[in-house]
Amino acid sequence: VKGMGAGYGSLCVVGNEVYLHGGLKDSMVHCLDRATGKTKWSVSLGRTLEQNRGNGPRATPTFENGRLYVMSEDGELAALNAADGKKIWQKNVLKGYNGDNPNWLLSESPLLEGDMVIVSPGGRDAAQRKAAHGRRGRHSRHSRE
Repeated sequence: VKGMGAGYGSLCVVGNEVYLHGGLKDSMVHCLDRATGKTKWSVSLGRTLEQNRGNGPRATPTFENGRLYVMSEDGELAALNAADGKKIWQKNVLKGYNGDNPNWLLSESPLLEGDMVIVSPGGRDAAQRKAAHGRRGRHSRHSRE
């Protein structure tokens, strides 16, 4: 899709909407009309990062019950209203969990399980560390399992 910026995530298609995450000047989440390809809304999650293996976000947005969950290459985890892109909540998991961005940048789509949004915040123990947020954005759990 042209004009949406660089990135490595896939499209999330729900009904007549296509959601994607691309990096221009900022790490942007976009909603397009599936039939026309026209942009319905775009919202910034913060700065986009450059990296020698390619620039931009690396995650596919996760959709459930009218909400879009997305994590940027810089650790910005957000829940958006899928209809209009308004932020319901946003947290930086690198700052919140004292994580380190790996050399290849954060590259994961949020996992939804029950009432939890689960991501790996990066760092020395990244292979075993998980951060879980309730669907309302509150920290719920921090696990090494």
